[in-house]
Amino acid sequence: MSQGLARGATIGLLTVGLERGIAFLTLLVVARVLAPSEFGVYVFLLAGVVPMQVMADQGIEIVAVAAMARQPLAQGRVLAGVLVARALLWLVVALPVALVVLGNTGSGALRGAALAASGLVLVGPSLPYRSLARARGEMGYLLAITLADALAGAAAMMAALVAGGGAAALLGARVLASLLVTAVAATRFPVSPRLAPRAALACATDLARAAWPLSVNALLLTLVVRAGHLVLMALAGASAVAYLGAAGRVAEMVSLLADGVMLAVFPVMAAIPAQANDVSARVARWLALLVLWAVVSVSAGSHAIMLLLYGADYLPGAVALGVLTWGGLFAATGTLVLHGLVAAGHQRLLLATNLGAMATAVGLQLVLVPRFGLAGSAAATVIALATGQVLLALVPTSRASVFASWRAAAPVVALAASTQIAVLASGTPAWTRGPAAALLFAVGAWVTGLVRREDVAAFGRALRRPRTG
Repeated sequence: MSQGLARGATIGLLTVGLERGIAFLTLLVVARVLAPSEFGVYVFLLAGVVPMQVMADQGIEIVAVAAMARQPLAQGRVLAGVLVARALLWLVVALPVALVVLGNTGSGALRGAALAASGLVLVGPSLPYRSLARARGEMGYLLAITLADALAGAAAMMAALVAGGGAAALLGARVLASLLVTAVAATRFPVSPRLAPRAALACATDLARAAWPLSVNALLLTLVVRAGHLVLMALAGASAVAYLGAAGRVAEMVSLLADGVMLAVFPVMAAIPAQANDVSARVARWLALLVLWAVVSVSAGSHAIMLLLYGADYLPGAVALGVLTWGGLFAATGTLVLHGLVAAGHQRLLLATNLGAMATAVGLQLVLVPRFGLAGSAAATVIALATGQVLLALVPTSRASVFASWRAAAPVVALAASTQIAVLASGTPAWTRGPAAALLFAVGAWVTGLVRREDVAAFGRALRRPRTG
Protein backbone atom coordinates (compact mmCIF):
# COMPACT_ATOMS: atom_id res chain seq x y z
CA MET A 1 0.00 0.00 0.00
CA SER A 2 1.38 3.44 -0.93
CA GLN A 3 2.14 5.93 1.82
CA GLY A 4 -0.63 8.25 0.58
CA LEU A 5 -3.25 5.52 0.72
CA ALA A 6 -1.95 4.29 4.05
CA ARG A 7 -2.20 7.76 5.55
CA GLY A 8 -5.68 8.31 4.11
CA ALA A 9 -6.88 4.92 5.32
CA THR A 10 -5.45 5.58 8.79
CA ILE A 11 -7.29 8.90 9.02
CA GLY A 12 -10.44 7.21 7.70
CA LEU A 13 -10.24 4.60 10.46
CA LEU A 14 -9.74 7.30 13.06
CA THR A 15 -12.71 9.21 11.64
CA VAL A 16 -15.10 6.25 11.78
CA GLY A 17 -13.81 5.10 15.17
CA LEU A 18 -14.30 8.48 16.82
CA GLU A 19 -17.69 9.10 15.24
CA ARG A 20 -19.11 5.68 16.12
CA GLY A 21 -17.54 5.68 19.55
CA ILE A 22 -19.11 9.03 20.47
CA ALA A 23 -22.48 7.88 19.09
CA PHE A 24 -22.30 4.62 21.04
CA LEU A 25 -21.47 6.35 24.33
CA THR A 26 -24.25 8.89 23.73
CA LEU A 27 -26.75 6.08 23.19
CA LEU A 28 -25.72 4.39 26.44
CA VAL A 29 -26.29 7.65 28.35
CA VAL A 30 -29.68 8.21 26.69
CA ALA A 31 -30.74 4.66 27.57
CA ARG A 32 -29.85 5.16 31.23
CA VAL A 33 -31.49 8.61 31.60
CA LEU A 34 -34.75 8.22 29.70
CA ALA A 35 -37.62 6.15 31.00
CA PRO A 36 -37.89 2.85 29.12
CA SER A 37 -41.10 3.93 27.40
CA GLU A 38 -39.53 7.17 26.12
CA PHE A 39 -36.33 5.40 25.09
CA GLY A 40 -38.50 2.96 23.19
CA VAL A 41 -40.02 5.86 21.23
CA TYR A 42 -36.54 7.14 20.44
CA VAL A 43 -35.33 3.74 19.20
CA PHE A 44 -38.54 3.14 17.26
CA LEU A 45 -38.24 6.42 15.37
CA LEU A 46 -34.58 5.88 14.59
CA ALA A 47 -35.40 2.42 13.26
CA GLY A 48 -38.11 3.91 11.06
CA VAL A 49 -35.91 6.68 9.66
CA VAL A 50 -32.64 4.75 9.23
CA PRO A 51 -33.69 2.92 6.02
CA MET A 52 -34.43 6.26 4.33
CA GLN A 53 -31.25 7.84 5.67
CA VAL A 54 -29.22 4.88 4.43
CA MET A 55 -30.67 5.36 0.95
CA ALA A 56 -29.24 8.89 0.91
CA ASP A 57 -25.95 8.16 2.66
CA GLN A 58 -25.08 4.98 0.73
CA GLY A 59 -26.66 5.99 -2.56
CA ILE A 60 -26.66 9.70 -3.37
CA GLU A 61 -23.50 10.48 -1.41
CA ILE A 62 -21.41 7.64 -2.88
CA VAL A 63 -22.37 8.56 -6.44
CA ALA A 64 -21.56 12.19 -5.64
CA VAL A 65 -18.10 11.29 -4.30
CA ALA A 66 -17.35 9.36 -7.51
CA ALA A 67 -18.55 12.24 -9.69
CA MET A 68 -16.60 14.89 -7.77
CA ALA A 69 -13.44 12.77 -7.75
CA ARG A 70 -13.58 12.21 -11.52
CA GLN A 71 -14.51 15.82 -12.38
CA PRO A 72 -12.86 18.26 -9.95
CA LEU A 73 -14.07 21.28 -11.93
CA ALA A 74 -17.69 20.17 -11.51
CA GLN A 75 -17.57 19.81 -7.73
CA GLY A 76 -19.71 22.87 -7.07
CA ARG A 77 -22.38 21.67 -9.49
CA VAL A 78 -22.43 18.19 -7.98
CA LEU A 79 -22.55 19.58 -4.44
CA ALA A 80 -25.60 21.66 -5.36
CA GLY A 81 -27.20 18.55 -6.85
CA VAL A 82 -26.56 16.57 -3.65
CA LEU A 83 -28.24 19.23 -1.50
CA VAL A 84 -31.28 19.32 -3.79
CA ALA A 85 -31.48 15.51 -4.03
CA ARG A 86 -31.45 15.10 -0.25
CA ALA A 87 -34.09 17.81 0.10
CA LEU A 88 -36.32 16.05 -2.43
CA LEU A 89 -35.86 12.67 -0.71
CA TRP A 90 -36.88 14.30 2.58
CA LEU A 91 -39.87 16.09 1.07
CA VAL A 92 -41.21 13.25 -1.06
CA VAL A 93 -40.37 10.20 1.08
CA ALA A 94 -39.13 10.90 4.61
CA LEU A 95 -41.58 13.62 5.60
CA PRO A 96 -44.73 11.72 4.50
CA VAL A 97 -43.50 8.50 6.15
CA ALA A 98 -42.75 10.37 9.37
CA LEU A 99 -46.11 12.13 9.53
CA VAL A 100 -48.41 9.47 8.08
CA VAL A 101 -46.80 6.19 9.19
CA LEU A 102 -44.47 6.73 12.15
CA GLY A 103 -46.36 9.61 13.71
CA ASN A 104 -49.75 7.94 13.55
CA THR A 105 -48.70 5.07 15.78
CA GLY A 106 -49.21 7.26 18.82
CA SER A 107 -50.12 10.70 20.10
CA GLY A 108 -49.45 14.16 18.77
CA ALA A 109 -46.20 14.23 20.73
CA LEU A 110 -45.01 11.20 18.76
CA ARG A 111 -45.85 12.97 15.51
CA GLY A 112 -43.64 15.86 16.54
CA ALA A 113 -40.79 13.51 17.38
CA ALA A 114 -41.25 11.73 14.03
CA LEU A 115 -41.04 15.07 12.23
CA ALA A 116 -37.79 15.85 14.04
CA ALA A 117 -36.39 12.41 13.19
CA SER A 118 -37.10 12.92 9.48
CA GLY A 119 -34.61 15.79 9.50
CA LEU A 120 -31.80 13.23 9.68
CA VAL A 121 -32.60 12.36 6.06
CA LEU A 122 -32.42 16.03 5.07
CA VAL A 123 -28.98 16.83 6.49
CA GLY A 124 -27.50 13.61 7.87
CA PRO A 125 -24.26 13.96 9.85
CA SER A 126 -23.10 16.94 7.74
CA LEU A 127 -22.66 14.47 4.88
CA PRO A 128 -22.58 16.71 1.79
CA TYR A 129 -19.39 18.43 2.94
CA ARG A 130 -17.91 15.20 4.23
CA SER A 131 -18.40 13.81 0.72
CA LEU A 132 -16.74 16.87 -0.79
CA ALA A 133 -13.74 16.45 1.51
CA ARG A 134 -13.45 12.76 0.51
CA ALA A 135 -13.58 13.57 -3.19
CA ARG A 136 -10.87 16.22 -2.81
CA GLY A 137 -8.65 13.84 -0.81
CA GLU A 138 -8.68 16.26 2.15
CA MET A 139 -8.88 13.62 4.86
CA GLY A 140 -7.94 16.10 7.58
CA TYR A 141 -11.03 18.17 6.77
CA LEU A 142 -13.08 15.00 6.70
CA LEU A 143 -11.90 14.12 10.19
CA ALA A 144 -12.55 17.67 11.44
CA ILE A 145 -16.10 17.81 10.04
CA THR A 146 -16.97 14.36 11.35
CA LEU A 147 -15.57 15.00 14.82
CA ALA A 148 -17.24 18.41 15.04
CA ASP A 149 -20.58 16.92 14.02
CA ALA A 150 -20.33 14.01 16.46
CA LEU A 151 -19.31 16.23 19.38
CA ALA A 152 -21.85 18.94 18.59
CA GLY A 153 -24.60 16.33 18.27
CA ALA A 154 -23.64 14.66 21.55
CA ALA A 155 -23.45 18.01 23.36
CA ALA A 156 -26.84 19.11 22.00
CA MET A 157 -28.46 15.82 23.04
CA MET A 158 -26.92 15.98 26.52
CA ALA A 159 -28.27 19.51 26.89
CA ALA A 160 -31.71 18.26 25.87
CA LEU A 161 -31.48 15.48 28.47
CA VAL A 162 -30.43 17.89 31.21
CA ALA A 163 -33.39 20.10 30.31
CA GLY A 164 -35.69 17.13 30.78
CA GLY A 165 -36.47 16.67 27.09
CA GLY A 166 -37.71 13.44 25.58
CA ALA A 167 -37.35 11.78 22.18
CA ALA A 168 -38.54 14.81 20.20
CA ALA A 169 -36.07 17.14 21.93
CA LEU A 170 -33.21 14.70 21.46
CA LEU A 171 -33.86 14.20 17.76
CA GLY A 172 -34.45 17.90 17.14
CA ALA A 173 -31.21 18.79 18.94
CA ARG A 174 -29.29 16.26 16.84
CA VAL A 175 -30.61 17.66 13.57
CA LEU A 176 -29.91 21.26 14.59
CA ALA A 177 -26.32 20.35 15.51
CA SER A 178 -25.74 18.84 12.07
CA LEU A 179 -27.26 21.90 10.39
CA LEU A 180 -24.88 24.15 12.34
CA VAL A 181 -21.79 22.10 11.48
CA THR A 182 -22.87 21.93 7.83
CA ALA A 183 -23.21 25.73 7.70
CA VAL A 184 -19.76 26.22 9.23
CA ALA A 185 -18.22 23.64 6.86
CA ALA A 186 -19.66 25.54 3.90
CA THR A 187 -17.50 28.54 4.82
CA ARG A 188 -14.31 26.43 4.92
CA PHE A 189 -14.29 25.18 1.32
CA PRO A 190 -13.53 27.18 -1.83
CA VAL A 191 -16.21 25.15 -3.65
CA SER A 192 -19.59 26.89 -3.81
CA PRO A 193 -22.86 24.97 -4.30
CA ARG A 194 -24.48 27.97 -5.97
CA LEU A 195 -26.34 26.95 -9.11
CA ALA A 196 -29.47 28.06 -10.93
CA PRO A 197 -32.50 26.17 -9.60
CA ARG A 198 -33.21 24.44 -12.92
CA ALA A 199 -29.56 23.34 -13.29
CA ALA A 200 -29.43 22.14 -9.68
CA LEU A 201 -32.61 20.11 -10.20
CA ALA A 202 -31.15 18.59 -13.38
CA CYS A 203 -27.99 17.62 -11.50
CA ALA A 204 -30.04 16.14 -8.67
CA THR A 205 -32.00 14.11 -11.23
CA ASP A 206 -28.76 12.79 -12.75
CA LEU A 207 -27.49 11.81 -9.31
CA ALA A 208 -30.75 10.08 -8.44
CA ARG A 209 -30.72 8.17 -11.73
CA ALA A 210 -27.21 6.89 -11.02
CA ALA A 211 -27.81 6.38 -7.29
CA TRP A 212 -31.09 4.48 -7.19
CA PRO A 213 -29.48 1.02 -7.58
CA LEU A 214 -27.11 1.81 -4.71
CA SER A 215 -29.93 3.22 -2.60
CA VAL A 216 -32.09 0.14 -3.07
CA ASN A 217 -29.01 -2.03 -2.50
CA ALA A 218 -28.32 -0.27 0.81
CA LEU A 219 -31.97 -0.74 1.77
CA LEU A 220 -31.74 -4.47 1.01
CA LEU A 221 -28.57 -4.81 3.09
CA THR A 222 -30.28 -3.05 5.97
CA LEU A 223 -33.12 -5.54 5.75
CA VAL A 224 -30.64 -8.47 5.68
CA VAL A 225 -29.27 -7.32 9.03
CA ARG A 226 -32.66 -6.39 10.51
CA ALA A 227 -34.64 -9.47 9.44
CA GLY A 228 -33.62 -11.26 12.64
CA HIS A 229 -35.23 -8.57 14.79
CA LEU A 230 -38.59 -9.02 13.05
CA VAL A 231 -38.58 -12.81 13.19
CA LEU A 232 -37.38 -12.92 16.81
CA MET A 233 -40.13 -10.55 17.87
CA ALA A 234 -42.73 -12.87 16.37
CA LEU A 235 -41.21 -16.16 17.56
CA ALA A 236 -39.21 -15.40 20.72
CA GLY A 237 -40.46 -12.09 22.14
CA ALA A 238 -39.10 -8.65 22.95
CA SER A 239 -36.32 -9.80 25.30
CA ALA A 240 -34.68 -11.84 22.55
CA VAL A 241 -34.85 -8.81 20.25
CA ALA A 242 -33.16 -6.71 22.94
CA TYR A 243 -30.31 -9.23 23.27
CA LEU A 244 -29.82 -9.39 19.50
CA GLY A 245 -29.97 -5.61 19.17
CA ALA A 246 -27.34 -5.09 21.87
CA ALA A 247 -25.04 -7.66 20.27
CA GLY A 248 -25.65 -6.25 16.81
CA ARG A 249 -24.57 -2.75 17.87
CA VAL A 250 -21.16 -4.08 18.96
CA ALA A 251 -20.78 -6.27 15.85
CA GLU A 252 -21.51 -3.25 13.64
CA MET A 253 -18.55 -1.43 15.20
CA VAL A 254 -16.27 -4.20 13.91
CA SER A 255 -17.69 -4.12 10.38
CA LEU A 256 -17.34 -0.34 10.26
CA LEU A 257 -13.55 -0.67 10.30
CA ALA A 258 -13.81 -1.53 6.61
CA ASP A 259 -15.89 1.63 6.04
CA GLY A 260 -13.14 3.70 7.63
CA VAL A 261 -10.55 2.39 5.18
CA MET A 262 -12.86 2.95 2.21
CA LEU A 263 -13.30 6.62 3.09
CA ALA A 264 -9.85 7.12 1.56
CA VAL A 265 -9.70 4.24 -0.92
CA PHE A 266 -12.96 4.73 -2.82
CA PRO A 267 -12.20 8.24 -4.18
CA VAL A 268 -8.95 6.83 -5.63
CA MET A 269 -10.91 4.04 -7.33
CA ALA A 270 -13.55 6.44 -8.59
CA ALA A 271 -11.02 8.90 -10.03
CA ILE A 272 -9.42 6.19 -12.22
CA PRO A 273 -11.83 3.22 -12.48
CA ALA A 274 -9.43 1.26 -14.69
CA GLN A 275 -7.01 1.03 -11.77
CA ALA A 276 -9.61 -0.12 -9.21
CA ASN A 277 -8.33 -3.72 -9.21
CA ASP A 278 -4.75 -2.53 -8.65
CA VAL A 279 -5.89 -0.41 -5.70
CA SER A 280 -7.81 -3.37 -4.29
CA ALA A 281 -4.75 -5.60 -4.55
CA ARG A 282 -2.68 -3.11 -2.53
CA VAL A 283 -5.33 -2.72 0.17
CA ALA A 284 -6.91 -6.19 0.48
CA ARG A 285 -4.37 -7.91 2.75
CA TRP A 286 -4.15 -5.04 5.22
CA LEU A 287 -7.91 -4.60 5.31
CA ALA A 288 -8.38 -8.30 6.06
CA LEU A 289 -5.74 -8.18 8.80
CA LEU A 290 -7.31 -5.18 10.47
CA VAL A 291 -10.93 -6.37 10.38
CA LEU A 292 -10.24 -10.01 11.28
CA TRP A 293 -8.04 -9.01 14.21
CA ALA A 294 -11.10 -7.17 15.57
CA VAL A 295 -13.42 -10.05 14.62
CA VAL A 296 -11.48 -12.72 16.49
CA SER A 297 -10.88 -10.46 19.51
CA VAL A 298 -14.56 -9.52 19.92
CA SER A 299 -15.93 -12.96 19.06
CA ALA A 300 -13.65 -14.77 21.52
CA GLY A 301 -14.34 -12.15 24.22
CA SER A 302 -18.08 -11.79 23.57
CA HIS A 303 -19.10 -12.86 27.10
CA ALA A 304 -16.90 -10.31 28.85
CA ILE A 305 -17.81 -7.54 26.37
CA MET A 306 -21.56 -7.97 26.86
CA LEU A 307 -21.13 -8.03 30.64
CA LEU A 308 -18.96 -4.90 30.61
CA LEU A 309 -21.12 -2.84 28.26
CA TYR A 310 -24.66 -3.89 29.11
CA GLY A 311 -24.55 -5.76 32.41
CA ALA A 312 -25.55 -9.25 33.48
CA ASP A 313 -29.12 -8.89 32.18
CA TYR A 314 -27.78 -8.95 28.60
CA LEU A 315 -25.45 -11.94 28.92
CA PRO A 316 -27.77 -14.15 26.82
CA GLY A 317 -26.75 -11.94 23.89
CA ALA A 318 -23.11 -13.08 24.14
CA VAL A 319 -23.75 -16.10 21.93
CA ALA A 320 -25.26 -13.85 19.25
CA LEU A 321 -22.29 -11.46 19.44
CA GLY A 322 -19.85 -14.35 19.08
CA VAL A 323 -21.51 -15.33 15.79
CA LEU A 324 -22.56 -11.92 14.41
CA THR A 325 -19.05 -10.51 14.67
CA TRP A 326 -17.92 -12.91 11.95
CA GLY A 327 -20.07 -10.91 9.56
CA GLY A 328 -17.11 -8.54 9.59
CA LEU A 329 -15.27 -11.08 7.42
CA PHE A 330 -17.66 -10.32 4.57
CA ALA A 331 -17.26 -6.59 5.15
CA ALA A 332 -13.50 -7.03 4.73
CA THR A 333 -13.74 -9.16 1.59
CA GLY A 334 -16.82 -7.56 0.04
CA THR A 335 -16.32 -3.84 0.47
CA LEU A 336 -13.49 -3.62 -2.08
CA VAL A 337 -15.57 -5.59 -4.59
CA LEU A 338 -18.64 -3.43 -3.97
CA HIS A 339 -16.80 -0.12 -4.30
CA GLY A 340 -14.89 -1.36 -7.35
CA LEU A 341 -18.18 -2.17 -9.08
CA VAL A 342 -19.54 1.26 -8.19
CA ALA A 343 -16.39 2.97 -9.51
CA ALA A 344 -16.82 1.06 -12.78
CA GLY A 345 -20.53 1.92 -13.03
CA HIS A 346 -21.82 -1.64 -12.39
CA GLN A 347 -23.84 -0.84 -9.28
CA ARG A 348 -27.05 -2.35 -10.72
CA LEU A 349 -25.41 -5.77 -10.48
CA LEU A 350 -25.57 -5.45 -6.69
CA LEU A 351 -29.37 -5.33 -6.71
CA ALA A 352 -29.85 -8.93 -7.77
CA THR A 353 -27.18 -10.30 -5.45
CA ASN A 354 -28.46 -8.46 -2.39
CA LEU A 355 -32.05 -9.36 -3.21
CA GLY A 356 -30.86 -12.97 -3.07
CA ALA A 357 -29.10 -12.29 0.22
CA MET A 358 -32.25 -10.75 1.69
CA ALA A 359 -34.37 -13.72 0.63
CA THR A 360 -31.79 -16.05 2.17
CA ALA A 361 -31.81 -14.07 5.41
CA VAL A 362 -35.59 -14.21 5.79
CA GLY A 363 -35.80 -17.88 4.88
CA LEU A 364 -33.00 -18.95 7.23
CA GLN A 365 -34.39 -16.84 10.06
CA LEU A 366 -37.69 -18.67 9.81
CA VAL A 367 -35.92 -22.05 9.79
CA LEU A 368 -33.15 -21.49 12.36
CA VAL A 369 -34.76 -19.27 14.99
CA PRO A 370 -37.39 -21.81 16.17
CA ARG A 371 -34.67 -24.43 16.63
CA PHE A 372 -31.60 -22.48 17.76
CA GLY A 373 -32.96 -19.14 19.05
CA LEU A 374 -30.47 -16.28 19.20
CA ALA A 375 -27.58 -18.32 17.83
CA GLY A 376 -29.72 -19.37 14.87
CA SER A 377 -30.75 -15.79 14.14
CA ALA A 378 -27.14 -14.60 14.21
CA ALA A 379 -26.01 -17.50 12.01
CA ALA A 380 -28.77 -16.75 9.49
CA THR A 381 -27.52 -13.17 9.17
CA VAL A 382 -23.90 -14.20 8.61
CA ILE A 383 -24.85 -16.89 6.07
CA ALA A 384 -26.98 -14.37 4.18
CA LEU A 385 -24.03 -11.97 3.96
CA ALA A 386 -21.93 -14.82 2.57
CA THR A 387 -24.66 -15.60 0.02
CA GLY A 388 -24.33 -12.13 -1.47
CA GLN A 389 -20.65 -12.74 -2.23
CA VAL A 390 -21.30 -16.22 -3.62
CA LEU A 391 -23.80 -14.73 -6.05
CA LEU A 392 -21.27 -12.05 -7.09
CA ALA A 393 -18.71 -14.79 -7.72
CA LEU A 394 -21.12 -16.43 -10.18
CA VAL A 395 -21.31 -13.30 -12.36
CA PRO A 396 -18.45 -12.83 -14.89
CA THR A 397 -18.33 -9.06 -14.34
CA SER A 398 -17.49 -9.38 -10.64
CA ARG A 399 -16.00 -12.90 -10.46
CA ALA A 400 -12.37 -11.83 -10.81
CA SER A 401 -12.70 -9.17 -8.12
CA VAL A 402 -14.33 -11.60 -5.66
CA PHE A 403 -11.65 -14.24 -6.21
CA ALA A 404 -8.86 -11.66 -5.90
CA SER A 405 -10.30 -10.39 -2.62
CA TRP A 406 -10.57 -13.89 -1.16
CA ARG A 407 -7.07 -14.89 -2.34
CA ALA A 408 -5.69 -11.97 -0.35
CA ALA A 409 -7.89 -12.69 2.68
CA ALA A 410 -7.67 -16.51 2.79
CA PRO A 411 -4.43 -16.77 4.83
CA VAL A 412 -5.77 -14.17 7.26
CA VAL A 413 -9.09 -16.01 7.59
CA ALA A 414 -7.21 -19.25 8.34
CA LEU A 415 -5.16 -17.48 11.02
CA ALA A 416 -8.29 -15.92 12.60
CA ALA A 417 -10.18 -19.23 12.69
CA SER A 418 -7.18 -21.05 14.16
CA THR A 419 -6.74 -18.34 16.77
CA GLN A 420 -10.35 -18.48 17.95
CA ILE A 421 -10.38 -22.29 18.08
CA ALA A 422 -7.17 -22.32 20.10
CA VAL A 423 -8.40 -19.73 22.59
CA LEU A 424 -11.80 -21.34 23.12
CA ALA A 425 -10.26 -24.82 23.41
CA SER A 426 -7.72 -23.65 25.99
CA GLY A 427 -10.38 -23.26 28.69
CA THR A 428 -9.12 -19.84 29.80
CA PRO A 429 -11.47 -17.64 31.89
CA ALA A 430 -14.03 -15.72 29.85
CA TRP A 431 -12.58 -12.30 30.69
CA THR A 432 -9.14 -13.26 29.28
CA ARG A 433 -10.28 -14.72 25.96
CA GLY A 434 -10.59 -11.46 24.02
CA PRO A 435 -7.12 -10.11 24.96
CA ALA A 436 -5.61 -13.58 24.45
CA ALA A 437 -7.11 -13.83 20.97
CA ALA A 438 -5.90 -10.33 20.05
CA LEU A 439 -2.35 -11.11 21.16
CA LEU A 440 -2.24 -14.57 19.58
CA PHE A 441 -3.54 -13.24 16.25
CA ALA A 442 -0.98 -10.43 16.21
CA VAL A 443 1.88 -12.79 17.00
CA GLY A 444 0.65 -15.27 14.39
CA ALA A 445 0.45 -12.56 11.72
CA TRP A 446 4.05 -11.55 12.45
CA VAL A 447 5.44 -15.09 12.58
CA THR A 448 3.72 -16.16 9.35
CA GLY A 449 4.85 -13.06 7.48
CA LEU A 450 1.36 -11.66 6.96
CA VAL A 451 2.64 -8.52 8.67
CA ARG A 452 6.13 -7.43 7.63
CA ARG A 453 8.56 -4.91 9.07
CA GLU A 454 8.19 -2.62 6.07
CA ASP A 455 4.39 -2.63 6.52
CA VAL A 456 4.72 -1.42 10.09
CA ALA A 457 7.20 1.24 8.99
CA ALA A 458 4.84 2.42 6.22
CA PHE A 459 1.96 2.88 8.64
CA GLY A 460 4.24 4.61 11.10
CA ARG A 461 5.10 7.13 8.39
CA ALA A 462 1.41 7.43 7.53
CA LEU A 463 0.65 8.62 11.05
CA ARG A 464 3.09 11.50 10.69
CA ARG A 465 2.08 14.60 8.78
CA PRO A 466 4.12 14.79 5.57
CA ARG A 467 6.51 17.71 5.27
CA THR A 468 5.62 20.53 2.93
CA GLY A 469 7.92 22.98 1.25
